[in-house]
Amino acid sequence: MDNSNDNNLISLANGKVLLSATVTVVDGDNDTATGTVSADLVATSASRMTYRA
Repeated sequence: MDNSNDNNLISLANGKVLLSATVTVVDGDNDTATGTVSADLVATSASRMTYRA
């Protein structure tokens, strides 16, 4: 890569940069629920989010 050009772009394929988080909630009698959310930060059309419980 020619570092003298500040306008160089690096292209990444979809799914190469993912942001994800997992959360667990505990209620008063110690029941738990866990969920995961993730976002593809390199999606070509728009950011996509999925949620799995």
